[in-house]
Amino acid sequence: MKTYKLVTFDFDGTLCDTAPAIISTLQQLFPGTEQAHIDAQLSVGTPLKSVIARLHQHPLSAAELDALCRQYRALYNQEHHQLQVPFPHARDTITAFRQAGAQCLIVSNKGEAALNAFVQQYAFASLFDDVIGERVGIAGKPQPDVYEQVIRPAYPGIKPEHILHIGDTTADLAFAHAIGADSAYLTHGFGDDEAALAMQPTWYCTHFEELTQQLALGGKHV
Repeated sequence: MKTYKLVTFDFDGTLCDTAPAIISTLQQLFPGTEQAHIDAQLSVGTPLKSVIARLHQHPLSAAELDALCRQYRALYNQEHHQLQVPFPHARDTITAFRQAGAQCLIVSNKGEAALNAFVQQYAFASLFDDVIGERVGIAGKPQPDVYEQVIRPAYPGIKPEHILHIGDTTADLAFAHAIGADSAYLTHGFGDDEAALAMQPTWYCTHFEELTQQLALGGKHV
């Protein structure tokens, strides 16, 4: 397996199949919204605030937007989270990276409460060195702020060229490019595969098992 010192995993559509949970929550929050409209927002890795602002029929004040985000998270965490499941072979892939000496993180735009609930529910906690979600004052992906303000200070000895970010949208690829890291794109998630391929990810695979195989062979599937 190609050696990476730090591997960061996106959550929604990458590590976990959250599509049913996200869509059902948004449809409860915005009754009558067509799924195609929701899918269009999710396919580019749009942060939650932007998704809600675009799905709402009228302009929102900052306070109204924050209130709807809190309502979404409450609905998701209380009523819809049970619809999410880890993607096949996710655990095996994380374990392989750890056995190869890499530290592993979740790096997501999702709220940290939902992320931590997931790792506890599915006994993933021991596989990750940190879980990084949405944080006040830090711009989410594709901006590099979470790397500059959180990851780099916590892992000062690891250079960007020794980092792999795994995701399922062009936002993940843009994040990896912005910080100078390698990228892996998985087609099993939300993203637009053609748009992702045009961004030339380091690795382009259908699922975790194929990614592990490609890494073990040392080749690039671009």
